[in-house]
Amino acid sequence: MPIAVSQLTSQGWQSLTGGGSMEPASTLLVGAASYHAPLTSKRSWTEVLEPQVGPMTIRRSYESEATGIPTSWAVSEASIDVAKYASVHSVRPPIDQFISGAHDARLRTFLRSIPDDGMPKFLVGWHEADSKVRRGNYTRAQYMTAIRRFADIVHNEQIPNTYVTPCWTAWLWHDPAKGAGQPEQWWQDSVYDVLSVDYYDDTPSAMFDPVVIYAAAHGVPWAVAETGWTSQTVKAQRITDTATYCATHAAGGWPSAAFMCWFDSDVGFDEAVAAQAFTPTSSPAAITAANAACQKYYRNPTTLTLRR
Repeated sequence: MPIAVSQLTSQGWQSLTGGGSMEPASTLLVGAASYHAPLTSKRSWTEVLEPQVGPMTIRRSYESEATGIPTSWAVSEASIDVAKYASVHSVRPPIDQFISGAHDARLRTFLRSIPDDGMPKFLVGWHEADSKVRRGNYTRAQYMTAIRRFADIVHNEQIPNTYVTPCWTAWLWHDPAKGAGQPEQWWQDSVYDVLSVDYYDDTPSAMFDPVVIYAAAHGVPWAVAETGWTSQTVKAQRITDTATYCATHAAGGWPSAAFMCWFDSDVGFDEAVAAQAFTPTSSPAAITAANAACQKYYRNPTTLTLRR
């Protein structure tokens, strides 16, 4: 997939992907998913996370299973991103109903409501699908059928700056024998625009090397949809190291990960370690490291364009 990336500089628009004298640069967008109970995810972002850690350029959000596909972008969990942040937004309609076509019209209505604000929208259908297959929520065959239908509709609608971005867990590469199948069994041509992954509590190389190799082999950019660490002794350094890793590992013509999002939330963690699980707002050192990463890799999201 060819990529055209440019950035607005003091000298005007300049290419970051070849040509002229400029060397290719990181185009990494840095952000997070945020939930600090009892606040909603939107209030958590605006009242807790962004004021301490920003400036961030991308926000991770999720629709509930009950909502599935929102009736419009304006009422979605991503609504506060408009004209401010790029979005990594998960939707999850009932997969058997979606395969039947029952949600086609709803998806098209949702896509047509996306504002033309210049911000990239990375749409995730059924995030962490490989873990759901392991649990028996649905089969890999169902997911493969559903995500292709999802991608066909998104691509057909041709909404500017809107990309199909599956999010799998890195367990698909690290432990593929446990029910989800081998990574190659999850690949489909002409479906995925950016490949994203969730993984936690390890070094960036251990977490993401197989993902980068896989994305590069298939010619698509890669991204981190969720990552974090529970150990306070390593967290700040891991925040720094992972941002550096994401900024310097290319795939699919993109000179870095397309985006990296922390999981600044205790959702999904054992209550005994919940106080440690907030990444990066769980300690002054983590906040400092994350703020430095946000500033170092700050990019105006509207200057980044991915060409299918």
